[in-house]
Amino acid sequence: MSSNTDNDVELLQVWLEDMTKNLQQYKEPILDEEVVKVLKIACDTFKQDVHVFVSSIEILEEYIRRKDKNYDEILILATSIFISSKFTGEQIDLKAKYIVKFLHRLTNVEYNFREVVAAEVDILRILDGSLPMSTIVDDINTIIELHVREIRLKANIRPLSLEIVQLLYICRKTWFHELKNIYSQNEESFLVLKFLIGCRLYLPVVILITCLHLTNYKYILDIGSIINDMTNLTKIHHDHLRVCAGIMINLVKSNSN
Repeated sequence: MSSNTDNDVELLQVWLEDMTKNLQQYKEPILDEEVVKVLKIACDTFKQDVHVFVSSIEILEEYIRRKDKNYDEILILATSIFISSKFTGEQIDLKAKYIVKFLHRLTNVEYNFREVVAAEVDILRILDGSLPMSTIVDDINTIIELHVREIRLKANIRPLSLEIVQLLYICRKTWFHELKNIYSQNEESFLVLKFLIGCRLYLPVVILITCLHLTNYKYILDIGSIINDMTNLTKIHHDHLRVCAGIMINLVKSNSN
């Protein structure tokens, strides 16, 4: 039993080191809140989990960044979910016929199987076959498994973490704009923002801190100590973590009224 636990911790440490070393490219959100809400409705309709929701957004936004001509927005949106369901999430892969039915119900336009397949091929071609094999959901799970298991929070904060992830993706332009305003005072501070957004651990850790503040754990745990631990883990100063967590907490509260 101890050997298995040691192996699990070692694997998590390897993943954590990879997350720390590999910075992502700085990219600002593209999709408007209304579009993301449609995508969320589609994922719910198809009974797809938060992994598929997040990776579909990543696929759709990257397609839009690279595409240099007009395209059928709702077809590409639905096909992004179709593609994502094939390699992520825990549900059964979607069938093209369900995409066709959804498109007809949403637009009252007759789509067909060939159009969905053609859109899938176009997305994969534009993205050079490069799809997000892991998402912020996997990163959050890693943080929880590796750093929170000792205080027995895993079962309690994971559902809330996933709810926050969905809200953050729906309202991504809102909080990103607020964060960008804070870090756009000069060129040096904007470079800090680019680093933070590029760090895979930044948002998962901020979401963890947000969860702790939004639960009764804030009364029984030393959150300051946990933030210091997260600072040591991420090499991100605690002030940056607190600033973003403050934005997230306000966002959650404003959307729960």
